[in-house]
Amino acid sequence: MTHLSSEQAARVLDVTVSTIKRWADEGLIACVKTPGGHRKFELTEIARFAEGHGMRLSGGTPPPLSEHQLEQLQFGIHAPNYHRVADLFLEEALQGDREGLYQLLLYVTKHHIRFATIADEIIRPALARVGEEWHQGSIEVAQEHEASAAITEAMIRLAPELLKKKPNGLTAVCACVEGEDHEIGLRSMAYALELEGWTVHFVGADTPFETLVSFAKAIKPHLICLSLALTRNRKELAQGMAMISRATRSLGTKLLVGGYRADSFSAKELHCDHIGTTIGDGLAYVRDAFGLKPGPKPKGAGLRVSR
Repeated sequence: MTHLSSEQAARVLDVTVSTIKRWADEGLIACVKTPGGHRKFELTEIARFAEGHGMRLSGGTPPPLSEHQLEQLQFGIHAPNYHRVADLFLEEALQGDREGLYQLLLYVTKHHIRFATIADEIIRPALARVGEEWHQGSIEVAQEHEASAAITEAMIRLAPELLKKKPNGLTAVCACVEGEDHEIGLRSMAYALELEGWTVHFVGADTPFETLVSFAKAIKPHLICLSLALTRNRKELAQGMAMISRATRSLGTKLLVGGYRADSFSAKELHCDHIGTTIGDGLAYVRDAFGLKPGPKPKGAGLRVSR
């Protein structure tokens, strides 16, 4: 049975903690008290109270899930315990359920969870599991491709719902290096930058090194984000990265590299300014490198957001 603290229950019902405690003391919401005197609420009781009093649980209408899955989702969000949400996300991805993935991402987003957290603690772990199951032979390559396509479509549909800051005058190019086709992580970084006010040119998968150099010289971006997930010929990769690095140095452009296998290289080996191990890490580097502030956490209804 899932139990919530007074603070967690208050977030679910979008009321103050003192209100939750008062309702519990008045017997309006059932709760149990720990030996230390802390109130604990069953999630099912919170949902029953909300339904009986015409209240909507924080985060809007939940996605169509079984009762057990819905309890797991709400606990994962309010605990917070995001690996439970990642497990649900994985289930939807392996079914190729584009609508289910979109509704799940939208529901999580409307609980004011930062997109970088969603990317790092929900999408990325699910993607890693999909890859692991494919390598182990648990799923066929067609199912792996379908899962990736479903996640990508859900993210694209989510983009208009995300809350962006005002333009900050900075421009970034996001691309996968030559021979790299996995772009969900890159798309996550592109969205995270857009939310911070960046203008992002999303070039996408398998971009030749020469093309990146020409594109950078043409638009003169402040930042280039490159993604690599597959281990490739290190010598060829180093040569290509050196070519890009020479161009970015002459332009004063920062070079950020990320991806599933990026941390198996050193920044010196990749001729880059920083290797981002997560979206959150990449954002922290960017904020520091360009003297940016995180800004206030989005609040209120109507939350809107743009691998």
